Amino acid sequence: QRPGAQRNPAGFTRPRSRAIPAMIAPLATIALLATAFASGARAEAVHGAFVHGVASGDPTHDSVVIWTRVTPTGRDRGETDPDPNVAFDVRWRVATTPPTSTAVDPDARPVTEGSRQPMAPDSTVFGWPDSSEVARAGVATARAERDWTVKVDVTGLSHGVRYWYAFDVVDASGPGSKTRASDFPPTTREARSDTGTFELPPPKGVAYPRDHGPLRAAVFSCANWAWGHFHAYDAAARGWGGADEPNAIVNADDEPRIHVWFHLGDYYYEYGRTHYPNADEAVPERWRSLDPTSETVTLDEYRRRHRLYRSDPGLRRLHASAPVVAMWDDHEIANNPWMNGAEDHQAWEGDFKTRARAAIRAYHEWLPTREPSARTDNSSGNADSGNADYYYNRTVHFGDVASFVVLETRLTARTRPNANPGGDVWANLTKEIAASDTRAPASWPGSALERRIRAVKTGLDAYRSEENEQMAGPAQLAWLADEVTGSASAGVAWQIVAQASPVMDMMSPDLEKAANALDGDGATPPTGHGSWRAALEAWTDWTGTAPPGAESFGDGGRAVPVDSARALLAAGRYRLNWNFDDWRGYAAERRRLLEAVVPNANRAVIIGGDSHDSWAGVIAAETTHWGAEGSWAAGARDPASLGPGSVGAVEFDAPSVSPPGAFEQSFAWCPSELIDRGHLEANPGTLRHARTGRRGFVMITADADEFTADFVLTPTVRSRGYSPACGGSFVVTPSNGSPDVGRGLVLTERTCPRFPSRLFTGPADPRFADWSGAGDSSAGLGSANRDDSDRRIKTMDDTWIFGVFLGAFFVVGFAAGLTWRQGACGDVNARGGEGDRHGLGRSRGRQRDYHSLDDADGDDRPSEIEMGSVG
Repeated sequence: QRPGAQRNPAGFTRPRSRAIPAMIAPLATIALLATAFASGARAEAVHGAFVHGVASGDPTHDSVVIWTRVTPTGRDRGETDPDPNVAFDVRWRVATTPPTSTAVDPDARPVTEGSRQPMAPDSTVFGWPDSSEVARAGVATARAERDWTVKVDVTGLSHGVRYWYAFDVVDASGPGSKTRASDFPPTTREARSDTGTFELPPPKGVAYPRDHGPLRAAVFSCANWAWGHFHAYDAAARGWGGADEPNAIVNADDEPRIHVWFHLGDYYYEYGRTHYPNADEAVPERWRSLDPTSETVTLDEYRRRHRLYRSDPGLRRLHASAPVVAMWDDHEIANNPWMNGAEDHQAWEGDFKTRARAAIRAYHEWLPTREPSARTDNSSGNADSGNADYYYNRTVHFGDVASFVVLETRLTARTRPNANPGGDVWANLTKEIAASDTRAPASWPGSALERRIRAVKTGLDAYRSEENEQMAGPAQLAWLADEVTGSASAGVAWQIVAQASPVMDMMSPDLEKAANALDGDGATPPTGHGSWRAALEAWTDWTGTAPPGAESFGDGGRAVPVDSARALLAAGRYRLNWNFDDWRGYAAERRRLLEAVVPNANRAVIIGGDSHDSWAGVIAAETTHWGAEGSWAAGARDPASLGPGSVGAVEFDAPSVSPPGAFEQSFAWCPSELIDRGHLEANPGTLRHARTGRRGFVMITADADEFTADFVLTPTVRSRGYSPACGGSFVVTPSNGSPDVGRGLVLTERTCPRFPSRLFTGPADPRFADWSGAGDSSAGLGSANRDDSDRRIKTMDDTWIFGVFLGAFFVVGFAAGLTWRQGACGDVNARGGEGDRHGLGRSRGRQRDYHSLDDADGDDRPSEIEMGSVG
């Protein structure tokens, strides 16, 4: 054996001096990689990460509920995986000034309040150095049994004061008693949350501060992840939020802030990937990221769906901007639920009540709600019931301006899912017409088919008018009457009923009257047709003389199924109601609802959602118009000739955030102009505004003199960028301009107001950045401005340069090591070196790439990875 050499077990000689350098390069590379990722690992250490933002909700004149969630990700500082039941001590603080947030490293990216990204420990100094600015503070615990959510009912606050709040993780397990927020340093370098803001309203009947401008609130309904992007949330937060502008003037007329926002149901959808939408209908990247992929049934599945939705940057920013007042509808549980079941709950999915309790538990865990079971006044009257948290109806007062009375209409009293007893109206009509000898619309008058359709209408109207069917129940309606009466007696100007569904009459669209009206207005007809009437007759084969196999084409060049088009025509001509799941399907209960509101209110307003489209209208003051046929029974009313006191309430129904409406989905061939005008022509006594096929929300304002509603539309949700637009604007005033209450209301359409300038400017959400048009303001929201994109691109360039350098270093180092090794030993495998071959092939053993405790198998990646965010 030569000096300086050693013999391996196979008998081959390896130079000692060359074996050492062979290992240096790979080891050095691994060490550099470990160092490079060390700071990123610390961001997800045992202290957790605040990846789901913050929220506030259910405001009173002196209290509010604040919320956050600590996500237990990464490894702890002892390099072991945290226990699945790990708990976190979380300090919360509410202050009268924004917190300071200063980067430790002067070269680090600046930290802005309302940041959408969790801050790594040691990266910033964060907090309130002046303890006198902190109004309330405390320490809570995030535990696995509440899915690591933290919710605090903060009391002892003042109304009319703008507050900021935030959370950070502290360690209360050290020596000494550390149970108060003041036991910890006022500033911290540990993981902290985003910053939220809120302002509390005056008590019922107390003068609303006039220097704050009118009360401003946004109204949302129905957000389905896979149908598209949540642009409505982003637009509301961008234009009226203000969480990112701590120094914004509160009462600036040109840049107003929302004081509260309402979500009136379907905050998320329970469906899996198989339907609504399926893969062909969905936005691909949204459909792929749906979690869980199946329908939600268990507590864990409902929680995971909440986590997914709260990963949306626009929703997180909106939650940080103002308190939310939320109420579930059906899809937070299952499609069309009632007290003892749901239309879409199957026996193999287990006990329905177990499922409903799991859904409502997750809802209360993930939203800043004041849970009924925890109320000290037991206003629900059901504190001892296992269903206590279902009784979430409550009233939110805003001084002498407005009282919002929030109803629960699904789980506490609904007697059944009031589905059409004969099945889907459209499907049944289509079958009836296809089987008839008089299929052509021109031959319907006096035919057996017409008699059959009229008989179907009579049966459906009788069914939906049954007295024993209910949605809210007698106890809740009695409570509603008391709340409205008490608010009116206290001198509050507006009593606003907030609930899930449309209330006013809304029969199926009358396409014949719509086509004639559009032609009378000189509206441009569809392509290829001389008039709207000619287009309608072509689509329905009006005379039945079209050649066999002939096709007609409607909106967007879509083929028109003739029998389906005739069914839509018939539903409008013969005034068939098609929706039995809202108040139109419970006509007797609707009458009882209006009896509790209209006579007792000073000025009654109803807000709702659920239909996915935009509606505005009036409800008659006379009880004779509250039946199944409603105001139409007395004939059409000319809005210009309305007398004092004839309108008892006005109604505004918000469009959906993302899913399509029933007409655009079922009758995609039919232009929305015809559908919208058809609704107005079919419901002249009630409906004043109809806009289908557009997503968005409603922005409402109220003061002592008037109530306004603006429909803010984000027309497309399938693309990452969007351009908000006004879809209609209305003002409600007392009749004849009289300030006296109880004299009726007037609903007037007005010119759309100027939206805040910041709605169309400012840094883009990086997830929606359009790099190709970074400097073009015409690209709409979602396109980064030049300064913001340059900074972001520079950061990306720096990151990639460093990554490429490390990757090249690793490859070169590995190749060099392999060359040194083979040069000294030759091919060990070829020479039968079994010992070294086994050494090189050793398993990683019990090492884990630990991602998150959200999911035991590690598949539930942090939200930024799931959504493919940029930056």
